[in-house]
Amino acid sequence: MSFFEKILELVGFFKILLSFTLLGFIFGGITYYVVDGQAGIILGCCIALMGLIFGIYFANKILKTTGTMNFLSRVDASPDLDNLKREEEEK
Repeated sequence: MSFFEKILELVGFFKILLSFTLLGFIFGGITYYVVDGQAGIILGCCIALMGLIFGIYFANKILKTTGTMNFLSRVDASPDLDNLKREEEEK
């Protein structure tokens, strides 16, 4: 694996990690505002931390199995648009 491929895998790793961390912070923030007092702070921080931990776990699992860039390219693919392009070419 070349240096460039390693950098791309690292970028993909952080994209997956940050997506779950962002979700954890959003749900933690919502919990913070819904639950009053110190319990809201604790629950919000725990949910945000769980998002970070789950992001690390999931990104590491994807990195070891299929590779992060392969995973992200499959997620970002849009077969509906590919079919639309084929239909326009047939006309």
